[in-house]
This record gives sequence, structure tokens and C-alpha cells, in this order.
Amino acid sequence: MDLKTTFRIYLIILWLSQTLRTCDTVAEYFHLLKPTTCPMTENSPRNTVIGITGSSGSGKTTASGILRSFGATVISADELARQAVAPGSPCLKKIIDVFGPNLIDNSGNLDRKTLGTIVFNDPVAREKLEAIVHPIVQQSAREKIALHKSLTPIVVYDCPLLFETGLEKSDLLDCTLLILANEQNKIARLIKRDQTTKASVEKRLACQMSDDEKALLADYIITNDGTIEELTVKLRELWTTLSRKLNDSPSNTHK
Repeated sequence: MDLKTTFRIYLIILWLSQTLRTCDTVAEYFHLLKPTTCPMTENSPRNTVIGITGSSGSGKTTASGILRSFGATVISADELARQAVAPGSPCLKKIIDVFGPNLIDNSGNLDRKTLGTIVFNDPVAREKLEAIVHPIVQQSAREKIALHKSLTPIVVYDCPLLFETGLEKSDLLDCTLLILANEQNKIARLIKRDQTTKASVEKRLACQMSDDEKALLADYIITNDGTIEELTVKLRELWTTLSRKLNDSPSNTHK
């Protein structure tokens, strides 16, 4: 290798060392990503778990997706619940013992819609179902969060019943985020999503903990009554706030 080639390689390495300092710079230069999708810079929080919740129709799942686009790992309590009641599972067997075999469809799967109708109309039945499913879901969540904390810096636990099950007081989460929306928007979103009636949606919302009660328990609150772009801006501001707080701390400790 001649001297000229060696010098060129040196210049390339020098340029890369300056350019690759932040992932935003890399994204912009190579046009691989938008800068907003690669926030894991030196200012990103380290090894933190954010519990996100909100009433049906608030946009909680949309918010989780936006945080995922920022680089977070998202664990869904709803998905863990579906896994818990898989055909042949001990959890499904307990549900059959309590609610009867008519809740199983021809494929051996739990008829979630029928079960949902039962528990929405019967608070006692709902408590029985929660007593069966919630401990299994929480144990699965704890295991998955522990795993992903060792692999990725930010873990988001998307949990509709976060406050109802007292998770804000556990050592599982570092902070909680509540997504709020006004009643009109929640109802309109649920009617569109579930292709159901206004009366059905209102009854479902009435079964849930009120937003006022949740707001008293939340560490952070974001209102989602606008566009996705507006929600993204608010979540980016929260991300920056958490980054600063956690990086200013000697270590990432639970609240």
C-alpha cells in the first residue's frame, strides 16, 4: 500500500470518527432513517422502564408505537394475556373451570368477545377473571422486562390496567405515563375501531377507572386530542425530559 492510499484511508477514518458521533448524523448522511427515529444518543435514558396506560380510546397503543419508533422496546400486557390463555394453557383451564366450556371455540381458542361481554356486565365475574389472569400476566411481564432491560436501554410496558392492579407501587416500573383524551374523542375512536355502538362504548368506559383517579397516580400525563404529529412532539419532549433526569442521576434507581 503506497503512502497516498494510506493517507486517504486515514482521512476516511478521521471523517467517520467525527460523523458517527450521533446516530442522527449517520441517518441524515446515508438517508437510512429520519432523525426522529434514532434517538439513542448519549442523552438517552439508560435501563429504565416506563409504564404507559390510559382508558380505551385514549391512544395509549399509538403512543407506545411512537415510543417504539424512538428506539424503545414495547411489551404489551394485552399480548401477554393472549399468550396466557393459549389453547392447552393452565390459565385457560382455570377459566373453563370457572366460566364453563362454552367459551371455547371450534379451534380450541378462548372466545374473548363472549367472555368480554360476560365480565363487562358482571363485576363479580370480572374480579374472578382478573384473579386468574393478572398474576400470570404480571409474572410474564416481569420476566420479559428483566430480559429486555439487559438488551435495550428503554423498555415500555403498555398496560391498560396498570393503576387498577397497583403496578405503580411495585419495583417493576421506574415511572408511569398516562395518556388522556376527552370523552368525545375516545367514543368516536372506539366506535370506528371496533365497529360497535355508542351505547356499548359508553358502557365499557363506565367500567374503567376514571381519568381523574388515574391522573392522581401518574408521574407524567399527556393529552391526546390532536393529531399523531402533535402526540409525537409531546412524547419527544417527555423523552428528552426523562433522558436529562436519568443521565443526571448517579445511577438509575427505582422511585
